[in-house]
Amino acid sequence: MGTSAHFFAGIGGWPLALRSVGWRDGRPVWTASLPYQPFSRAGKQKGFAGERHLWPVFEELVAARRPPVLFGE
Repeated sequence: MGTSAHFFAGIGGWPLALRSVGWRDGRPVWTASLPYQPFSRAGKQKGFAGERHLWPVFEELVAARRPPVLFGE
């Protein structure tokens, strides 16, 4: 697996952050910035029941593809 994948990147800061610490372009890595709104006071506060709680879906994808490196926030 020689690809990089950036999930829910927002402004796309992950590639820049990785480059800033010497991560080579083309080196396999997955990054994820999952929405936190279901758990935020600013959101609807539905927590795990919130429609924007995407960790369960992302966890299935990670389990199926098993990326060599995964960074998340």
